[in-house]
Amino acid sequence: MERYLGTGLRATARQALASAGIALLWACNGTVDPGTLHFGQVGQVEVRIATPLHGAVGGQRQRLTWESSGAWQLFEEIGYRGLPGDDTTTPNPGVPELFASSYASFINGVNTAVGWRLFNVDGLDSAEPEPECGVTESQVTFVIRDGNRGEHATWSRCAAGTLRSLRVRSGERDNTAARVIQAVIIMRNLTIGETDDTYAYTGSWPFATVEKGDETGLELDQPQVFRSPDGAGSHAPPPDWESAWTAHAGAAREQPEVDWATEMVLVGAIGVREESGDSVEIRRVLYLGTERGTEIKIVERVPGDFCAPVHKVVRPFHIVVAPRAPAPVFFSELQVERSRCGGP
Repeated sequence: MERYLGTGLRATARQALASAGIALLWACNGTVDPGTLHFGQVGQVEVRIATPLHGAVGGQRQRLTWESSGAWQLFEEIGYRGLPGDDTTTPNPGVPELFASSYASFINGVNTAVGWRLFNVDGLDSAEPEPECGVTESQVTFVIRDGNRGEHATWSRCAAGTLRSLRVRSGERDNTAARVIQAVIIMRNLTIGETDDTYAYTGSWPFATVEKGDETGLELDQPQVFRSPDGAGSHAPPPDWESAWTAHAGAAREQPEVDWATEMVLVGAIGVREESGDSVEIRRVLYLGTERGTEIKIVERVPGDFCAPVHKVVRPFHIVVAPRAPAPVFFSELQVERSRCGGP
């Protein structure tokens, strides 16, 4: 079953696209009797995936939404100790209408296609409660909202992997889980595609934001790692942490809670910039193995083309706390992303 779900999906998606002769009825935009349209033909589909990280002390959440207009959007967030770490939003590239016929075909498939439809299937009751999944499993929720009827249908199952690598659990005996997961994978392939570059936090250990902004008293021109010496097992902070925090926040500000025996602090700093809207984000904490240690991915976000940023001297920073990762801990080369004017 896992092999089937991992291969042949492109062909399945193509079959769905080819089978949608009546699917373009969605374009009537509500002027047709809802009974003549498939459920969700005018509306939205949504996938939510919650994945525990690092023994469930942290987690990653992904939400992919797809409108009948063709517009889709991927929202991702990562956190640690119940606190947010970072989030990012990826919209569909180009004109949304390019994805509209694919949406119609997908809805046709989940309503009627043999092998992966979700309606009128024994054991697939959209009113079921969300399942309790294990600490190494993802909870997958798939929702279809029908704009004409004002109704929605929801299915939730446990699975392995994130949106990028989603698959049925090893030894899965629930055949309905395979249908839900297959629908999610086909939806993913028809929108995001199968590229790895779209996802923000793939492979990352969890982390939580202590503080983020564009004004700091820390005069750092490059990022820095704060951690107690290896092998010490001490709860005492590293010797340079207190002065660094005081320089950043002032002596009156209380230091964040850090268990230095099991955690570390990462300061993403890139020096002075001279445009409003310039920011920095720690994006991933990647353990590379015992020989290579841990790489910290850091991203600078700058105003995109055709934006008109205001001249302003800033010192962008992002301070996070993360589980103490194996040494050496080092930052990757700074990556630059251009943000949309007035948006994420």
